[in-house]
Parts: sequence; structure tokens; C-alpha cells
Amino acid sequence: AHHIDLSRFLTRSEPKRVQAVTRIVIPESETGEPIETDDLFAAIFEYENGCVGVLEASRVAGGHLVTSRVEIDGSKGSIQFSLNNLNELRIAGGDRAFKSVPVLRNGDPWQANWFPSGHPLGWVDTFSHEAVHLLGAIAGLHQVGPIGATFRDGYYCAEIVAAVERAAKTGVVAEIQYRNLTDSSNSAN
Repeated sequence: AHHIDLSRFLTRSEPKRVQAVTRIVIPESETGEPIETDDLFAAIFEYENGCVGVLEASRVAGGHLVTSRVEIDGSKGSIQFSLNNLNELRIAGGDRAFKSVPVLRNGDPWQANWFPSGHPLGWVDTFSHEAVHLLGAIAGLHQVGPIGATFRDGYYCAEIVAAVERAAKTGVVAEIQYRNLTDSSNSAN
């Protein structure tokens, strides 16, 4: 779900088709209970704006404690984000060369709420950012979206996850269908 949310945020577009593979590598817990949650997945998305996105995650890949990355490629450029490099976004434009954009400088999002410029942030710090954002929305300082996920985003994500599961189960491309939501459903920001 987090990969899907991030890809929708970065592309500003909705996925319309997906091909996916999921695997349960470790079928039971240390106590012998069956595990039904996939240990890894890889998916190729086609977005409404023409972008192609590759999302993958693994809890069992050799050499990785947690592999979590998003790559989105389009004719005008590409974006890469990895949880292993939390303090940067890699962007390629018309010159087709990737550049790392750090998020540790004065003026970067959230920098005013954090350490002096240049100090790296860790995964745990992201929860502080979420809390600051949510509390600001509750106080009426701003809307939850587009930085935070809305109820509409949650619904869209559920439809996308269902399509990923269909594609992985059948081995064929799954179309993603979104029901038309009324304005009152969308206002839950």
C-alpha cells in the first residue's frame, strides 16, 4: 500500500493496468502457524498519464533487511526512491542522466520542523513528520491531501491492491477499476 501511495503521489496519476508476481517464501512462523502474507512482490504499472512504474518490496531478499523502492519511468523523465536512501530522490530529465536530489537543505519540505540543515533523517523520523502533518490538518492549518493520504486515497489503494492480487494469481495483466465517488465521499480530507 505504501508503494502504491508513493507512486500515485509522485506521478500525480492513477494506475490503470498492472502485471504482478507475489511469493510466500517463509510459509510458517517460528511457532508453526501458517503465514499467508506474501514475503515479496514485484509489479509493473501503467498509469493514465503514460508513465510505467516498477514497484517491488521484499522481506527476504538476500543482503537486504528491507528492500523498498519505487521507480517510475516516462518519456520526459524518471524518478527513483528507495527506503534505503531515505534522504534523497533520484530524478532524470531530458538529458537521461540521474541526479540525486537531497532533502536535507534549508527550504526543503519539513526542514523547518527538524534538525539543522544537512543532518540525515531516519525511518523513525518519518512518523514525526506524519504526526506534525496530521495535527496541522486537525487544527485547520491545511488539508490532509495531497501530502497525506485521504479516505479517497485509501479506497483507490484498495482497488489497486486487489488488481495486483488478481494479476499475481492469474499471471495476466489486470485492469484497475475505480468506482465513481460522490463529492461528499471525496471531502473526507
